[in-house]
Amino acid sequence: MGLEASRGVIEPAGLASGLIAGISYGLYIAVARFYSRRGESTEVSLGAMPYTLTVTLPMIIAYIAENQNIQLQLNPVIAGAYLAVFTTLIPYKLFTKGVEKIGATRASVIASIEPVLAAIWAITLFQQIPTTTIVVAYILITTAVIISATRS
Repeated sequence: MGLEASRGVIEPAGLASGLIAGISYGLYIAVARFYSRRGESTEVSLGAMPYTLTVTLPMIIAYIAENQNIQLQLNPVIAGAYLAVFTTLIPYKLFTKGVEKIGATRASVIASIEPVLAAIWAITLFQQIPTTTIVVAYILITTAVIISATRS
């Protein structure tokens, strides 16, 4: 990714955001490991939900106050509910169960297949072809997942 950023393919801010996301994800793995060892995986999967609400709710209220002619539309509400349940709640719950069953390190390596799957969807649905460097990164990620999944 650093190579892509140095070539100008990826913005430095995007690279920094990705690194921050990786650090945050690493911290989440550590917390998941801590709580799963105590048998409290529900706390890990649901713990961020109230925090997210307390951060976003004031922003939503401020946005509505600033744009008083805003009208609630059904499609965005449905999309938001879908994202909340199927891309946040269920995946985090499944991930914390995975941490309980196979350990934090192995679960996080297996979960790192997500960008590869996202790329496959992007190629399939949007014809977005990744660069050679990105393909090499995906091959490395996939190899790490396979090695991690097959080791006992």
